[in-house]
Amino acid sequence: MNPDVARLLESAPGHRLASDLVIELSKDLGVPVELWLADYRQNRLLGLVGGEDVAVDDSWLGRCFAGQVAVKDDGRTAVPVSTRGNRVGVLSVETAEADPEQLLMTCALLAQAIAAIGSAAPVYESTKRRQPLTVAAELQWALLPGQSYADDDISVAALLEPAYSIAGDCYDWARDDDGVSVAVLDGTGRGVPAALATTLALGALRNARFTSASLADQAALADQAVYAHHGGETFASALLMRFDTTTGRVRVVDAGSPHLFRLREGRAEQVELEAQLPLGMFEETQYVEQDVDVRPGDRLLIVSDGVHGTLGEGAAAMNQALRETRLISPAEVCRSVLRQLRQTWSEDGPSDDAVVVCLDWHPHLGVLSG
Repeated sequence: MNPDVARLLESAPGHRLASDLVIELSKDLGVPVELWLADYRQNRLLGLVGGEDVAVDDSWLGRCFAGQVAVKDDGRTAVPVSTRGNRVGVLSVETAEADPEQLLMTCALLAQAIAAIGSAAPVYESTKRRQPLTVAAELQWALLPGQSYADDDISVAALLEPAYSIAGDCYDWARDDDGVSVAVLDGTGRGVPAALATTLALGALRNARFTSASLADQAALADQAVYAHHGGETFASALLMRFDTTTGRVRVVDAGSPHLFRLREGRAEQVELEAQLPLGMFEETQYVEQDVDVRPGDRLLIVSDGVHGTLGEGAAAMNQALRETRLISPAEVCRSVLRQLRQTWSEDGPSDDAVVVCLDWHPHLGVLSG
């Protein structure tokens, strides 16, 4: 890596990091360079310096973003700007002679920096917004851990719709030495009240998780927090999961409307769970954990009722969606499912919020031995 680029990545002010890097790379390579950031829906790429945005599903830049690989096209090079599976965007260089490996290294550091800076530098947030967010959507997006994550054992991704005006739907995940915790939440109602109920439930879940509480106890504490504030008038449906990547044990609490599906060796099916009361519906509800059979190579899909209640009757549509997307990454599965969902919208938009979370388990050989 060019020493000037390395120094810039380390010392440039956060709000100027990306623009200064583009200028330095353009000078170093002697050709124009552009940074494209993915919008909230991850179906458009928007240039940091403005201009026309680009469709992910119908462009050479989109092939780079969707496939997460370097792409050369008509004398140009594009590389993904990603870190630990979190897809930030794409860097394009107006030459086919650029070294993709060097660019990938630079772009990984850039993605880490942008993810760390977050909303502290509005330039990145404002660039990837194709329209203003509602206050409720602002609350929801501020809660989220990111839209995708990957390591040697787990890949997980999620998306929300409608991205710019979501109300009660939300997702969460947290990775530790033993596994990953996942939650999908759906607060009742619309707008800010629903977003606040979901925010309260998620804050209580995280608070309990940080004390190493069991999954059932996390649900019970979140239930108490929501009921104490809303008295049962507002509540949150939830599906909570604890995935132990060292043993393969998966525990689930089904507290409402989100559904769980599993893809194994090309066969998709809904996982039948014991339905329990939503969080905050009644005072001091007790929850029971349920074990779910998961094997290496399995794919899990969690969807809120805004998805499974819209895409056909029963589980058939979701099972078909899983089978049709079995060869693509979890992040692309989420984009595919929500692309199908948008096709059902009327001119007035969706009738309900929707969230989809996809998780792949691909442990190292020998992880389960002993």
